[in-house]
Amino acid sequence: MASRGMSMDMLKDVILSLEPEDCFDGPEADRDVRFSDKWTVAEFSPTYRNEKLYLKMSMCIDAELAKCLSVKAYIERGQRQ
Repeated sequence: MASRGMSMDMLKDVILSLEPEDCFDGPEADRDVRFSDKWTVAEFSPTYRNEKLYLKMSMCIDAELAKCLSVKAYIERGQRQ
């Protein structure tokens, strides 16, 4: 994310401002059977500085805790890198 000029605080702001329409997959039970009974996963694609981001979020369903598994910036087809 640093290569895109994004600090941890900026990433935090993006995560905290996610909207339901940013979700493109899930929520669904974690595919790892060790965690599937307590964790649900959803994938989001918000826009940051005119680029789409890919965020995979894992949320514990029996606690008020969320953990971001990965954050990747990707460019949609037709956009320059």
